[in-house]
Amino acid sequence: MNIDIVKILKDFGIEFKDRYTDLVTICPFHDEKTASLFIKKDTGIFHCFGCDKSGTFVEYLAEVTKQDLYDTLCWVESLGTFSENKEKIRKTIANLDDLQKTYLLFKYKANRYLSGRGVICPEIFECGYDSWRDRLTIPVKFNGKLVGFESRTLKPLNEHEKYKALYFPKTNYLYGWDMLDVKYPFVVLVESAISVMYLSNTLKIKNALAFMGTSVSEKQIELLHEINPEIIFCWFDNDFAGEKAFRRIRNSFPKSIKVQSTKDPDEYSIEEVLRRL
Repeated sequence: MNIDIVKILKDFGIEFKDRYTDLVTICPFHDEKTASLFIKKDTGIFHCFGCDKSGTFVEYLAEVTKQDLYDTLCWVESLGTFSENKEKIRKTIANLDDLQKTYLLFKYKANRYLSGRGVICPEIFECGYDSWRDRLTIPVKFNGKLVGFESRTLKPLNEHEKYKALYFPKTNYLYGWDMLDVKYPFVVLVESAISVMYLSNTLKIKNALAFMGTSVSEKQIELLHEINPEIIFCWFDNDFAGEKAFRRIRNSFPKSIKVQSTKDPDEYSIEEVLRRL
């Protein structure tokens, strides 16, 4: 399967012009108003005629999304390959050893943070750490495939800046989907991926799913209909967004049960969580 650069750019809302063998877009490596960066469709090699910067599509995507190069490479590699393997791509892959060592060191920081949030075995979630932006990076998998990354800032920012989707439209997915145990007739819906980790790993409640901070979308409702749970526990924040999400679930699944709180599940003791469920 070849990588569809056009689809990737559209998914991220990046404006471009299609020039047959090339895509032309604004260069993220310097300030410009007129597009001067050309990306070869078949190889992913780019060149900017404004600043003379050249490289691979992976490098371009990491820069335009302001995310970690290694995480970007992992995600792009999960989609397939380019039809031609040019020298620039080989050089990027050749540097993976050093990137991998750095990534593993950062994973320790990610695991330490999750341990502090009550997750007993954080390494099984394969989270990373972006030291440049001080963010926990969370891989999101769907039907056995890596579809993208979510991140959570470790800085004391406002609620709007706390979570950020990396590389994918997260309204199309539910975090924890691949960890579901469908033999049980219920699911627990929460807002954050970390809450799913806590419920799944620490409390052994394998039927937790997270909207990852998004408004409840039609696609997410469709996914819930696929598993058709008899009971849905909704554990959302006691605010406008939480109330709106709960109403959407209740209208789609009249049997849903509201479990409302101003705190996340991992902020309660095990006894308190089980009592609420």
